Amino acid sequence: MTQAIKNKINFPDPVMGPIGFTAASFKAAISGIGSIIKKPKILITTIFISVLQAVLSYLKIFMPFSVAVTYASFFTFAQGGMYAGLIGAVGGIIGKGIYAWFINTLFFPSFKNKKNKNELKETKLRGGFALLMAGIGIALIAYNFLTGNASLENSVIGITAIAACARTLKKKDGFLVGFICSFTKGRMTRGRAKKVIKGMIFGFLLGVLSSLKFKGVLCYMAGAVIIAAASILLMGIKRVVAGTAALFIMWIRVEMTGRKHLSWQLQRHWWEKE
Repeated sequence: MTQAIKNKINFPDPVMGPIGFTAASFKAAISGIGSIIKKPKILITTIFISVLQAVLSYLKIFMPFSVAVTYASFFTFAQGGMYAGLIGAVGGIIGKGIYAWFINTLFFPSFKNKKNKNELKETKLRGGFALLMAGIGIALIAYNFLTGNASLENSVIGITAIAACARTLKKKDGFLVGFICSFTKGRMTRGRAKKVIKGMIFGFLLGVLSSLKFKGVLCYMAGAVIIAAASILLMGIKRVVAGTAALFIMWIRVEMTGRKHLSWQLQRHWWEKE
C-alpha cells in the first residue's frame, strides 16, 4: 500500500492524457531540481557535460573537418540541436537532457529509480505484433527528431535511447510507460505499454543503422508508414474489411446515383431537342 502511494506521488496519472501527463511530469522534474543541487557531484557532472557540448559546438563551426571534433561530438552528442532549424533545435535540447540524465545514472547509481521486485511476470498479449510495430515507428520518428538530421555524428542519442528503454523495461513505472498509457487515458495496461517500448528499442537500433547510409527525413517517413500499418492492425482485420466494404457500397451507390442523374439529363436534353 505504501509503495502504491509512493508511485502515485512520483508519477502523474496517465488518465490526464499525453499533454497533462507531460506537463505534470515537467512540473515534478522542475520541483526536483533542488535535490540535484543538494548533490554536488551530479550538478558538477551536468554542468561539465553542458560546457563540453557548447565548446565542441563552436569548435565544429571553426573546424568543420576536424576528425577529433567529430569523434568528440559523437560521444558527447555535442551537435544535437545544431541542424534542421527550430524543430531540430527543440529535439536537440530534449536529446541533450536525456543524454545528461543517462550519463548521471551511469556514474551515480543512486540517481536512477530502483527496480520493483514485486513486479509480475509478463503474460502473452493480444495484438503484440502491432504494438511492436507501433514502437518501431515511434522510435524512428523520435530518432529523427532528437538527432535533427539522423546523421551518424548525432546517432549516439539513439544508442542512449536504446539503453534507456531497456532500463525502463526493468521497472514497474516510469515516465515512458506512463506517457504511452496516457494516449489511451490510462486504459492501456503497463504490459502493453512495455510491448511498445520493446518495439522502440528495435526502432532506435534501425535508426542508428540507417545513419550509416542515409540521413535527412527518411526515418520520419518510414516511421509514419509503420505507425499507419500498426494502426490498421490494431483496429482489427474485421473492422478494416467492414470499413472497406462500407466504402465500396457507398461508392457503388454514388456511382449509380450519378448514372441515373446523367441518364435523366440526357433524356431531358433529347426531349427539348425534339
